[in-house]
Amino acid sequence: MSVLDEVKAERLRQRSRWGAEHDQGHSWWDWQGFMRLRLRLVEPNQAGPGERIREDGIVRRRRRALIELAALAIAAIEANE
Repeated sequence: MSVLDEVKAERLRQRSRWGAEHDQGHSWWDWQGFMRLRLRLVEPNQAGPGERIREDGIVRRRRRALIELAALAIAAIEANE
């Protein structure tokens, strides 16, 4: 599965969980807050410079957070069209 397919699947998951009507009720400030929460999971805070992190740990969680963040950005665009 490509990264774009993963983002699309995440967006569909979000839409099925929350519904399109729910998304329509959020302001741009709300969307920024949601995205900031996801960004916090991507910030390097567990490893020092040049330190390798095991794939089954933080790297995978950060990757997942970025997929969720991309899907959230799409949701924000869809909700404000």
